[in-house]
Amino acid sequence: MDGDMQQSQRGLALSALRDVRERRELSQEELAEKAGMTRVAVANLEWGVSRARPSSAYHLAEALQVYVDTLTGALPLPGDAPKEPHGILSDYFVEESKSGMTVQAVSKVAAASGDHRP
Repeated sequence: MDGDMQQSQRGLALSALRDVRERRELSQEELAEKAGMTRVAVANLEWGVSRARPSSAYHLAEALQVYVDTLTGALPLPGDAPKEPHGILSDYFVEESKSGMTVQAVSKVAAASGDHRP
């Protein structure tokens, strides 16, 4: 049983697979055919029943014309609006509409002022 549990933990969770597939207007069957997989395998990956081997993730990403990191949710789908800055670096971002400054300008101002915070 321990071996079965470890086996199920291996591979890549493709949490954004369904969203990307639907945005590309492909059925599970069409994606499976393009990626050289079965429709059941695609469905299992979308529902999180199974995880993808690196080679399968690569073939799916290639078929959808995105990076593997897009399928895992680590990168946004090209064309998606960037998320609002948050966390420790959010202090370095200034809304252009409020101050007229861009992120690059903020970086230059911080560098010129000797502000070298991580």
